[in-house]
Parts: sequence; C-alpha cells; structure tokens
Amino acid sequence: AALRVTYGTTERDGYIFNKVRNEYLNNRDSDTLRVRFLADVSETVRVQLSADWGNSNSLCCSWTARSAPATTPFGALNAASGIVPSPTNLTNAAGATFFQNQDYRGLTSQVDWNLGWAELTAIAGYRYWFAIDNNDPDILPINILDRNTGDSKVDQTSFEVRLASPAGQNFEWTLGLFSFEMLNTGGNIQAGTLGLNLGPGGTVGSDRRSTTINKSDAIFGQAAYTLFDKLKLIAGARYTDETLSVDWTQVQASNTIGTFPGRFYGSASASRGETNLSWRLTAQYNFTDDILTYVGVSRGYKGPAYDQGLVNSTVVFADPEIPTSYEAGFRSKLFNKTTIFNAVLFSTEFKDFQAQVFDQNVFPSRFTVANAGKIETKGAEVEFVSRPMTGLTLSGNAAWIDATYADFKNVACYLGQTQLPFGTTRTSPRQCIRINSATGPFVTEGTGNKLTNAPELTWNVSASYEQPINAALKGFAQINYFWRDDVNFSAAGDPNAVQEAYGLLGAQLGVAAADGKWRIALFGKNLGDEKFVNNVIGQPVLGATGVYSQFPSADAEQIVGISFEMSFGN
Repeated sequence: AALRVTYGTTERDGYIFNKVRNEYLNNRDSDTLRVRFLADVSETVRVQLSADWGNSNSLCCSWTARSAPATTPFGALNAASGIVPSPTNLTNAAGATFFQNQDYRGLTSQVDWNLGWAELTAIAGYRYWFAIDNNDPDILPINILDRNTGDSKVDQTSFEVRLASPAGQNFEWTLGLFSFEMLNTGGNIQAGTLGLNLGPGGTVGSDRRSTTINKSDAIFGQAAYTLFDKLKLIAGARYTDETLSVDWTQVQASNTIGTFPGRFYGSASASRGETNLSWRLTAQYNFTDDILTYVGVSRGYKGPAYDQGLVNSTVVFADPEIPTSYEAGFRSKLFNKTTIFNAVLFSTEFKDFQAQVFDQNVFPSRFTVANAGKIETKGAEVEFVSRPMTGLTLSGNAAWIDATYADFKNVACYLGQTQLPFGTTRTSPRQCIRINSATGPFVTEGTGNKLTNAPELTWNVSASYEQPINAALKGFAQINYFWRDDVNFSAAGDPNAVQEAYGLLGAQLGVAAADGKWRIALFGKNLGDEKFVNNVIGQPVLGATGVYSQFPSADAEQIVGISFEMSFGN
C-alpha cells in the first residue's frame, strides 16, 4: 500500500491598482490539498482512491482602459482620476469591488482487476465546484452597473467501466462504457443606472437564475493489429447519446426601481438531445527501433451549448461542433540516441465551430456563444531535445498554424465600424448592415478572418548546462526564449483589438547538492520586460466610440527571484 499527501498554498500581490478604492486587484490567494491511496489488495486486484480540495479568494478579475478619446465621458472620468489609457496602463477607477471566490473538491475511485485474458477497470468520480464573483464592467467611479454578481454551483458525477486486452500482443483491443451527469445551478444579478437620470439612488436591474442539466452516455472501443512487426493499424470509435436541458427565470433585481429595457422577464425552458458517432483511424510504421512514422484521420465531437440571450424567452442553442482531422508525422531518436526529433503535419476542418464573440448589440455588452459555420486550420509542429555532450541539454519546439473562419456570417459588428442604412446592398461582406429590420442588430461577416487569439507562429528554445564543482556540489545555468506572433481578439476583425507579437526571455543560475538533496537558484522571467495583454475588447460605455479595454497579463512584468528546494529522507 502507498499513501501520498500534498498541500500547496500560493499568494501573489495584485498588479492592477484601483485608484478610487485604493486597492490592488488581480491578486492570488489559494490553497490546495490532495490525498491519494494505492493498495494491491491481491496479486490481481489494485485499488486507487484519491481526493482533492481547493479554495481561492482573490480580488479578481479586473481590466484597464486601453484607449479613450478625451472627448468621451469614459476618457474624461479616467482623466479626472489621474488615469491615462494606454496599452501599458495598470490602473483603473472602478467604483465597485472586483472579487472571485472559488471552492472545489473531488473524489475518485479506481479498481483494476487482472483477469488474465483481459484487465477490467472500473472508475467512479464526483466533483463539486462553487464560485461567486462581482465586477464593475464600466471600470468608472459612477454607478452604471456596479452590481454585476454571478454565482455558479456544479455537481458532477461520472462512471466508466472498460475491458482491455493484455499489452504487447499482435492484436490489442479495448471496450468500454461511460456515463456522465452534470447539474449546474446559479445566476447573475445586474443593477445600476445604465447612465440614465433615475433620481438620487435610483437604479434598474435584473436577477436571473438558471438550472442546467447535461447527461451523456457513451460506448467506445478500439482495436490495434500489428503486421510484420513493423506496421500497426488502429481503429477506434465512440457512440455518444447526450441531452442538454436548461430552465431559467429573470425578474427585477431587489432594491431597484425598474427593469432593464429590452429584456424578457419571466421563465423559459428548453432541451436539446444529440447522438453522435466519433472515430479515428491510424497507421503506424516502424522503419527502425528509433524511427516511427504515422498517418491518421479522425472525426471528433463537442456537444451542444446554449446562450442565455436574456432579451427574449427563447433559449438559443449552439449546434454540436464536429472536427475532422488529418495528421501525418514521425518520431525519432537520432545520433546514437542523443537527440529526439518529432514532427507532424495536420489539417482540421471544424463544422459548426462554437465561437465566443463579443456582442455590443445588447446592453450591457457581453460575450456570447455562436456557431461559426466552418473554420479551417492547418499547420506543422516540430520539437527536439538533444544532449550533444555531458551536462548540456538543448531543446526547442515550434508551431506554424494557419487558422481562419471559413464560413462565419452575421457576427456582431465591432465598435466604431461604419454602419450602413437598412436595405443598403453590400459591396463587401466586411461591411456592417442590418439584415432583419430597420431596428435589428448590426452584423458583419467574419468569413476569411483569422481565428481569434490564434497566433500564426510560436516557438521556444532552451539551453541548460550542469557541471560538477566538487564532490559535494554542482552548478547549473539555463536560458530560454519564447516567441508568439500577433493575434486579433475580434472575430469581426476589429483592427483595434490586436495584440502585437512579443518575445519573453528567461534564465536561471544556481548550485545544487551533488546527491540532489537541495537546490538554490537565482531566476529571471520576462527579462526584457515585454508588455502584452490577454484580451482586448471594445467598451461602448455611455455610447462612446473609440473606447477599448484590456486584460493585462501577470506575466507581462519583469520578475527576478530566488528559488530553493530541499528533499528529506531517502
């Protein structure tokens, strides 16, 4: 039998300063506990039990003003608070609090029984997750929408049982059943003035509560057959039957004098059932013991989703996402096994890709889930690890990916995009028009645009060297560099929602005990102090144009520190 217990705690100061509330935001304060027990109860039966618990409380997750004309109320209110919007701005003037508190825990049991002719595995799992948060969407000292609180509680259970043949045979197979159920209850309370003159203390608001149930059952199997000791053919398939059900109610929020205009207040419910057969075919060929090549094709499946439109009684479902992938590559050990080099070419077409888009046709503006008719990705990836001499290790990887929306119609127009009068004939699919009525939402086409937040080229290289100092000590040094191409965060192709390319340099230098008992190092991350953000969104606060906000990254700061590790026992 064996027992492992792990406890961890993380504390990090915030890096965005709220000038109005005099507090730092986007900190981290979390604790985790994991316990795992393993027992060989007989020569043929092994039991594993695991449990985990976690808690996190932080003033998260805030953003800052990136650009704002001084003539807009957003720009003027930021200026009055001493804030200059810019791509490097790490301050805001939010009048309401930001916070995010999370609790989670889980239990898993696994029993493996060697029957001789096969191995029977049974797995049962339970997970619980609860979160509550609030943010100030306008990040201004006035109450446009100071109450924006969400809560979510998830209970999830899963069961799996499978039979697998002994490994190492010419014919190998696996058969199994899987069942999953998730219950998600929660909601969102929003309240504020919306910039309207409602009198002293007057606000309007909504309170939405929802219950979502996702059930999924599947049967799966895979078979592999080896020919001539070199060629292995693999085929697998999975049949899935699932249902997504939602019930939600929206009412006027407490302590308000009215409701949000243009929203549906009442109850709605809907259900969506889907069945799917996903599969894959692969062929592997070993030219030698050190060189393996393979080709494969697969059809995947991601189940339906839904968007709580809030503005009407209809629950809007997003269709399942179906990717079809083609892949060819090889894995190798070269130069007398001192170097590992792997490469792959791939192409994937996603039908009904579930895209997240930022919709500014509703207030407050929000992210929604919508089906892009099709996206196409293709590219290549390479990686290597080499030890050309004692103590020296070189490694690197690179990915070139061309990902575009091949068919994505009726995307919400981006902030400030020229809006054509209703009935105008388009001369370009990029133009912003009303398609349903003179009062309908403005839309454009995302077809041909790059996939959001998808860099075309990323690469990373690293070199490390270790050298004995004496019989008791050894020294080590390491340097690495990471590069990421520019990306656009807007499916509509907003030219103001771009993060330029950047590179990050890191290094460490230290000494360690020759027997590995302890290790101390001086390290640096982002030594070039590169500034970048995780997202850019248009923010039409009080009807302004030219206003953009950003989500700065905690890694966009130069960090220098000391790390120390010690091991006890044998």
